[in-house]
Amino acid sequence: MIHSRLGLTHFHLDKQVTHIQSHGQQVVVFPVLQCPCLLDDRQFNPVCATCHGTGRYYPPGQQYATWLLLVTETSKRTFNEPGTWTDGTILASVLPGVRLCERDKVRLVDITDTYNDETLVQGLDDTVRFTAGVALLLVADRMQVYRPGLDYALSPPATVAWLAGGQSPGFGMPYAVRYAAQPEYLVVNDSPRLRVENRIPQAQEVILQRLDRLSEDF
Repeated sequence: MIHSRLGLTHFHLDKQVTHIQSHGQQVVVFPVLQCPCLLDDRQFNPVCATCHGTGRYYPPGQQYATWLLLVTETSKRTFNEPGTWTDGTILASVLPGVRLCERDKVRLVDITDTYNDETLVQGLDDTVRFTAGVALLLVADRMQVYRPGLDYALSPPATVAWLAGGQSPGFGMPYAVRYAAQPEYLVVNDSPRLRVENRIPQAQEVILQRLDRLSEDF
């Protein structure tokens, strides 16, 4: 981006690409479609095995890698029972020519985040919420802390596998997990700001919100 003597802003695609790739981070984008499970009442099927009632359908094999540059972020941490929540959004730019749509999923691949707010159920629900780059850090219930490699192991991509001969909660009993994984975001709004100069589309701005901070029906 350069500024002329008249105060006008001019964009150069090659400089945009260089800046985003030099200062941004790699992401994987999963393009979204409306799930075909829509019922006659125009509501998504709450027991759909694909979208789980969210209406978000990500066709397999359509994901692609690109770059994303953080422009600004806003967040506010609140303390509620039974834990804390951080609400906020991220404004980011993507490479020229890449067009993200509302509710596309964006996965960061350069960083991992740590999650400790999930309770699983032995034998019934042993899979954590995020599924990429998962590393189990701590598995325990109110009776004991379980031992990695002896009591449990990670069954890729994101399932706690209880090992024969080791200790484990009883079938159907709850336990807690602490794990690291690559965070995921949803595009919650594509900016309406005009990003065209000389009839050439420029880098798109998008607003992202972390997926675990959204309601299931978003």
